Amino acid sequence: MRIRELLRTEELGLRLLHGEEELDRRILRVMVTDLNSPRRFLAGGELVLSGLLWHHGPEDSERFVSQLAEAGAAALAAGEAEIDAVPEDLVAACRRFRMPLLAVPEHIAFGAIAEHVGRLVSAQRAADLAEVLDRHRALMAAPDGAGLDPVLELLAGQLDLRCRVLTPTGRQLAAAGPAQDEDAARGLARARLRAGGHPRPRLRDPRDPGGEARTAFPVGAVPAPGWASLHGWFLLADGDAAEWNEERLGLVERLCRLVAVERDRHEAGCRPRFRAADEALAALERGAPADELEVLLRAAGCDLAAGPETGWKVLSVSAAGTDAETLRRVVDDALPGGTVAVRGATVVALLPHDGPSGRCTGERVRTLLGPLEDGLPEESWLAVGISHPVAAASALHGALDEADHALGLARASGRTRVRVAGPEEAASHITLLAALPDPVRRAFRDRLLGPLRAYDARHHADLLLTLEAFLACDGSWTRCAQRLNIHVNSVRYRIGRIEELTGRDLSRLSDRVDLLLALRIG
Repeated sequence: MRIRELLRTEELGLRLLHGEEELDRRILRVMVTDLNSPRRFLAGGELVLSGLLWHHGPEDSERFVSQLAEAGAAALAAGEAEIDAVPEDLVAACRRFRMPLLAVPEHIAFGAIAEHVGRLVSAQRAADLAEVLDRHRALMAAPDGAGLDPVLELLAGQLDLRCRVLTPTGRQLAAAGPAQDEDAARGLARARLRAGGHPRPRLRDPRDPGGEARTAFPVGAVPAPGWASLHGWFLLADGDAAEWNEERLGLVERLCRLVAVERDRHEAGCRPRFRAADEALAALERGAPADELEVLLRAAGCDLAAGPETGWKVLSVSAAGTDAETLRRVVDDALPGGTVAVRGATVVALLPHDGPSGRCTGERVRTLLGPLEDGLPEESWLAVGISHPVAAASALHGALDEADHALGLARASGRTRVRVAGPEEAASHITLLAALPDPVRRAFRDRLLGPLRAYDARHHADLLLTLEAFLACDGSWTRCAQRLNIHVNSVRYRIGRIEELTGRDLSRLSDRVDLLLALRIG
């Protein structure tokens, strides 16, 4: 704001003692000080509020005002609460150094002035930045548009508005400053998916429930709960938007529109890559020569010859409750670095074994896709099969067969809604379970777990959850209690009920194996 605007604020009652010709100076911030030498604390553009406790004579006025002028302060406002009148030598010093001088009535608190200036300056800065965002959005719509990081850094630096652009699984696409901790980002992504169709859910890091609140904003239309919420981008802003003023909210909404431009650009770039991936998969299935496959894959963004020395992995992915194109977008958002093709109702991804999101192991893929569990519709699941790494196009057909086999294992692997199996599962009990007919597997599961499901439904208990945790903790009472955040005696009681209902003894290895297999069947 400008000095003349401040003087027009009647409720503050400020009087101009000197500086009529300087009233168009901009005030950027407020500083309250009674230091003898404030120079080192000034950055320029300050309205300096002072009670003049440092003033004992003309030489003090000279020193104080000269330091304000040297630092580029906008104006000096002298409080009259502790003095009869502003000293004439101070007025003279301000005249010599062309420093506007205001008098603050004794009944006006410095805090009221600081709050008023801060509110108006923040609103003006938000308006200025809104104009910047609109210009940047127009620039990004151009063929060689800029990225998002500079805009996010501008907002963080000017308004302390810190935002990140994330995918539904918590993968960071743009931010001001360093990347957020991966586990924290995934936890916040899970919380957003649990919020369903809320337009601006307030989120907290589940590992720190008392920590700072954050607000998720949709990029584009608010996605409906379900598969539509599992792809696309969202904006995560530090702070609780319910406490913000209209200017700040309006600025974030402009930012979301800008991010939508970048997302549209990204999706437009994906379309030719996806078409090339579909052509490459069709060529692979009809037995095309390796050199033709390499050309098609290069067009799809996967250069096998220039790829990592550790090779590439084929992933076969299927899901219940959605179409293959939606599934392709979900996989492409969550697992970057390769490309994804559609094959009937399933999708096939080719990813570097050492890619942008780390090593492509079953455990890592399970972690990256894990947040999707909180957004999957009822009765939906997602299964992934992973091959061994291969280095040449000639080995891709075998890798695809291996991934398809692993996909079958994943679909039969358990109760979780995101199921992943890699080559390592081929030597586990999962392979045996997958080889059994579905009716046999279901009958075995229901005989053992049916009584527990019925008990949980009747009493709103957590016997199945406790059983799974107990087996995952290798039968340790203490670790199981810590994992479930309950007392050890509660674990002992629940395990006792499980043994009564199933007729099994959980101190015996064979009975533990039976119950583990039943859980794995799902």
